[in-house]
Amino acid sequence: MVTAGHLDAFITERSVTGREIRQLLIGSYHLALIYPKAWPAPTEDNLPAWANDRPFITYEPGHIIRNMALRYMTDGDKKPSMHVSTSGSSSVKKCVTAGLGFAIIPTWTIGELPEDTGMLLLESWPKIPVYFGEATYLEHNPYVKTLRELCLTHLAKAFEL
Repeated sequence: MVTAGHLDAFITERSVTGREIRQLLIGSYHLALIYPKAWPAPTEDNLPAWANDRPFITYEPGHIIRNMALRYMTDGDKKPSMHVSTSGSSSVKKCVTAGLGFAIIPTWTIGELPEDTGMLLLESWPKIPVYFGEATYLEHNPYVKTLRELCLTHLAKAFEL
């Protein structure tokens, strides 16, 4: 999109390369598993067995968190059963708090959970990087420069960098 001139600046979880793009790391975040507390509590060590055939509320295909979750929670025949796919963390969280299944979401999107919803911080999983990107020809543009500086100053605090 940048190379085609459709996008000037962006925030992404993916590393993008190319002469036309300049990208800076803003920070990173952990993922967490949220689940109905009526279920047995999971541990990071038993996730494939725990998630086996449980209803998995996740993001649409191709999403980095969905791909990572499936990779870490699948062990041979043991894998979660994809129950609902949605586009945003708030929708995923609403499905879990309604008791429809479990999910893996960014820690910064969790906020307060109802008493009947549990959470497991996935500390052993890789943190997800967050980048600010821009078209290289705009790196001295005052508006893009201001946006970059604001993101690096304020979002870095939120993303633990």
